[in-house]
Amino acid sequence: MSAKSDAEIELCSIYHGAHIKRSVSDLATHYDYIIAGGGTSGLTAADRLTAAFPSRSVLVVEYGDLINSTDILRPATTVPNPSYAYQILSRPEPGLNNRSFTVTVGKIVGGCSAINAQMFDRGSAADYDAWGDVAGEEFKAAGWTWDGLLPYFKKSITFTPPTASEVEKYDYTFDVDAAYGGNGPIQAVYPPFQWPSEKIVRKAWTELGIPTQREAAGGDAYGVFFFPSSQDPKTQTRSYARTGHFDPVANRSNYHLLVGHKVTEIILRETDNGDRDYEARGVKIQAVKGDSAVVEITSDEEVILAAGTIHTPGILQRSGIGPKDLLTAANISTKVELPGVGQNFQDHAMSSLFYNMQTDVQPNPMTMFMNQTLMKQAREEYEKNKTGPLTLSGGNSGAFLPLSMTTNDTTTLLTALAAQSPSTYLPNNTHPTILTGYAHQLSALATLYSTRDNAAFEYPISSLASMLAFLKPLSRGTVHINPASPLAEPHVTYRTLTNPLDLELLLHGLKTYRRLYSTPSAQTLGPQEIMPGAAVSTDEQWRAWARKNVSPSFYHPVGTAALGRRERGGVVGPDLRVHGIEGLRVVDASVMPLIPGTHTSSTVYAVAEKGVEGVIGDGRRKNRKRE
Repeated sequence: MSAKSDAEIELCSIYHGAHIKRSVSDLATHYDYIIAGGGTSGLTAADRLTAAFPSRSVLVVEYGDLINSTDILRPATTVPNPSYAYQILSRPEPGLNNRSFTVTVGKIVGGCSAINAQMFDRGSAADYDAWGDVAGEEFKAAGWTWDGLLPYFKKSITFTPPTASEVEKYDYTFDVDAAYGGNGPIQAVYPPFQWPSEKIVRKAWTELGIPTQREAAGGDAYGVFFFPSSQDPKTQTRSYARTGHFDPVANRSNYHLLVGHKVTEIILRETDNGDRDYEARGVKIQAVKGDSAVVEITSDEEVILAAGTIHTPGILQRSGIGPKDLLTAANISTKVELPGVGQNFQDHAMSSLFYNMQTDVQPNPMTMFMNQTLMKQAREEYEKNKTGPLTLSGGNSGAFLPLSMTTNDTTTLLTALAAQSPSTYLPNNTHPTILTGYAHQLSALATLYSTRDNAAFEYPISSLASMLAFLKPLSRGTVHINPASPLAEPHVTYRTLTNPLDLELLLHGLKTYRRLYSTPSAQTLGPQEIMPGAAVSTDEQWRAWARKNVSPSFYHPVGTAALGRRERGGVVGPDLRVHGIEGLRVVDASVMPLIPGTHTSSTVYAVAEKGVEGVIGDGRRKNRKRE
């Protein structure tokens, strides 16, 4: 057995006497609040609840383990340990030549925030205003808009501005008053290092006429801009849900964290409470390994689902909440028919073009990763001073382009979108309420595509490859339990590019890279296109290349338990309560009705903060009634 590092010993010492449980035999028989999922949203909710109600008990159930490893904390870890994530295989993807893909989501205390690239930006104001448009007027009134979410974005983080010398060296820009000012437990910073090529590529984008933003996190997330990393400015280590929302509060007497277990379903009891057919009274829990017995733990207040876009719908479906035809096929009695559970699945499709930079400036990431001596020097600098290349994670700048900045022919694309029927490119058995909701989405997306205040494509700067993320897909996938084995991992189908207009939109985004590398600044790097290369030039060649090379996921899954009216296929109401169920809410990324044009981590924190505030408010009102 290898010796633990000083950092790992320190991490372990935090939990001497902590309320971490590894067996259901160590639990109480009931809790006030039970949270399914100890990831980004689940730990946020648990922290806020245990602080608000010191006399009420909270149980968090997490499938993964609490991992004490400096690999998680160190930025620039390009490939997370596979054991920290689920490795689910998607169904064959019809829009991508029937290829299957690994569905990567966090399986660790801290969830996806423990394994992501730490890119900590927000979408545009228009992205979040569209949520209210597709969900319904009452959702706008409840604050599911940019103005309604901004206070929770601010509340969730603490932003530390870069030093004056870093601003001068890297041209960092920011606006604290417009975007920050909170004192949350998640840290956001600009790292003390950028590759020299970052300035060159950023200038190349401006030579294409792309505007720059001083600050994007205040709602102007389009054009070229800097954004922070989720990183501690003192230690230059990853700041994530565990370090922000669990480590400092692990010894609260009302807080239990059960690891190595999963919530299989919700215990429901019939009620006669108006429009609520059932109430949640607890959960059924099963160990991930070893004893397969199912144990029931009851809840006196609420059950909160924070299992994420991939696993929250399965818990609902196994509980009899979801599409009736799916539940019938799985031999599950339908308690509340909600056709939207597991529907509306979205992610950012991505692809990479590869260029050989024949006159690249030094130093650059390729030489460091290929040269053991340079990598050793970078590690020594990081360990000694917490400076240098290894303080840089996924990058801190990018070009976020509206459709009109990638093509002069938006009219043709928007006309084709307006002509689409909601049913044409969704599965034949799609429920009418899902079609109604999707019609509202198509209308909202047409508006977003026709304006310049939100992004359709992301081009990260300072990556090893020329990467592109498609931010506003029209295609919709599904996440459903396996009818033959409901407790197994779900059937995941991205259905990327099944709406053919997505492929036409994506082509404009891909071809923009060739324009970028033709600019005077980019030419100084000596770009030589390796992939797709000169053999791909016609639109038909681009389409064939995309179907073979596009990945369906930028690791931003959302939408499978969406905000919205029931008649629009919605799963949760404005207070995040599941329709028809008392005492059951969802606070994770599955509630996002439309995927925002950003990396989704900071939005998940904001959603969880807003959602748990509602739980706390209801808990206090109940307490006053009891008194």
